[in-house]
Amino acid sequence: MATPKVTKSFQNCAESEVAAYNDCPSFLFQVGKSKSSRRHKITTKVRDVSGNTMMPSAPPPPHSGRFDKKTVKSSNSEATHCYSKEQVLAKISTLLEKESSLSAKELEFYRLKVENNVANSLESNDALHIFSQFFNEMHDKNNAKNLLVSWIISDTTISTWCPALLKIYENAFI
Repeated sequence: MATPKVTKSFQNCAESEVAAYNDCPSFLFQVGKSKSSRRHKITTKVRDVSGNTMMPSAPPPPHSGRFDKKTVKSSNSEATHCYSKEQVLAKISTLLEKESSLSAKELEFYRLKVENNVANSLESNDALHIFSQFFNEMHDKNNAKNLLVSWIISDTTISTWCPALLKIYENAFI
């Protein structure tokens, strides 16, 4: 005969007496101070009082917030010419003016997203290099699309406009 589980009310008992109460790992709640910056940081020195906190078996995968320059490569072995900010803006304007299979309302929506947000990203040399590569491979839809998708995946700073640019590009008659 199985013994019935004993449950406790949240009244008249301590949190430690309630099974599975607040199962978050205890290291999330331990905050230490860095001597150099005086900012709070999460410490990994854990005193495991419940027996269910385990240290990770492997480190997390590396993550960079920027686009990997190795992805940007020219189709021939020569270095790709890098366009200036003004040249990139002119080429974007030309792309935005192309005929499209999108409805006029949809095209206008995406066009405004690109026009209102792309200029901030062009302050980065990385963005200029990626755009240069994109415009050099623009007539190979598959390569150009893959370049933009890789950029979108690896750089969160372009999320306000690059998916819209990709949508315009995919539907443009080039």
